[in-house]
Amino acid sequence: NDGSPVAINDITAEIFRIILRYVYGEEIPELKIILDKGKDIISAADRFGIVGLKLAVEAVLVESLVINMHTVADWLLFSDLKKRPLLKK
Repeated sequence: NDGSPVAINDITAEIFRIILRYVYGEEIPELKIILDKGKDIISAADRFGIVGLKLAVEAVLVESLVINMHTVADWLLFSDLKKRPLLKK
């Protein structure tokens, strides 16, 4: 604990801030952010074991109808990789 910065690879500062806001205040990102960065948020929440955030983002994505006939294959593959059954429905 010498006060040196700790590098956290493979995550943007924006997504890490979202993770921290959820961990410390259970703050769910705004709809626009979820629609733009939903996969990144789910992936990061999965990486850090934050189940509540994964479920919340997944629910928003399903409710917003972001999954349509043009995007269904991509979302199905993603949901399979991340084991997100709600996205598959």
